[in-house]
Amino acid sequence: MQVKRASESLFLVTLMLLASLSGCFGEEEAVQEGVPIVFQIDYQMPEDVVLRSGEWHEFQLLGNGRAISVPTDVMLFVDGYIIPNGYAAVEGESINGRLLLTPYVDEVKLTIVHDDGTGDTYELAVTNGTPIVNGKEWMDKMEYITNVCPDTTQCGGYINRWMGSPNPAFERAASFFQGHFEGLGYETHILRVFDHGNPAEPESLNVIAWKRGRDASCVQGMGGHMDIMFPGGPPGGGTYEGAYDNTGGTVSMMLFA
Repeated sequence: MQVKRASESLFLVTLMLLASLSGCFGEEEAVQEGVPIVFQIDYQMPEDVVLRSGEWHEFQLLGNGRAISVPTDVMLFVDGYIIPNGYAAVEGESINGRLLLTPYVDEVKLTIVHDDGTGDTYELAVTNGTPIVNGKEWMDKMEYITNVCPDTTQCGGYINRWMGSPNPAFERAASFFQGHFEGLGYETHILRVFDHGNPAEPESLNVIAWKRGRDASCVQGMGGHMDIMFPGGPPGGGTYEGAYDNTGGTVSMMLFA
């Protein structure tokens, strides 16, 4: 009887110890689960991410005083603006941004700098992606502008864009191009010009689109003409859609914007 009671006492003591230990371990695990993830790419841990060249990748960095540093072959964007030196610090609770790999990148090393001066480096694998400006998108836009069909959602028919006013086709195309840039958040304006030295086509216009950056000392610009050579014109005669001269250049401008 005494042996049985001793065994029961030992069993109860063992259960109490195990319960106590499991409670400690459980509390520690709960604390670990509550620790915030400092750095994420595409809502994943960095070590689980494979970057795709030419495609956007979202990131978030938490903690005032921390910073992200990227190599020269990775473009860093914060709040829609590129960070030329590839270094952005957290001011407040967090920053959200985007990464864009340039072509032919084989591997990427990103560094997270902490507020105490230490840092963590992540070596990320890279694979080929579908670039934000690609041949298929370029051809689709070309076909939409130059093709004519009854369904205006499938083709725009912006043809006969010979320079000069009044030319309804030219004016219609200019409105379309202006609307494209406005839809991307650019400030736009149609600038009308008059060429006194060209009596055959004295009036024309330009579509101006711009977006304000952070540094007024750095101004970047691109341009291309949206008019086409009229049929039979020099040097070799034009076509009514002007695919080569210069719808191709116009589409490149639209996609790069």
